[in-house]
Amino acid sequence: AQPGAATEPGMQAATRDKEQAVFTLCSGSKRTTCVVDGDTIWYRGEKIELADLVVPHPRAAERAFVLVPLAEIAPDVEIDGQRVDWLAEQSDQTGVEPL
Repeated sequence: AQPGAATEPGMQAATRDKEQAVFTLCSGSKRTTCVVDGDTIWYRGEKIELADLVVPHPRAAERAFVLVPLAEIAPDVEIDGQRVDWLAEQSDQTGVEPL
């Protein structure tokens, strides 16, 4: 099992159901295949610029939905020279809610 993965059968089913419910939202009430976009927000404090990848993500410091959860797990991480916890406090958190 992966680190942090649910190992009890009931927990695995609950986790799977929660994930399916979240992804169902991308296309209304009918379950269909959804495209999930994943961005690399931060990687070991490195600045990476490739044709199709820029790290840290260019707009990470502007997005509360990125900053708030990141501040919970890594408050001292810096993006563009600013601590994530400070950036999160300064951001407009309207609509940002824990799952």
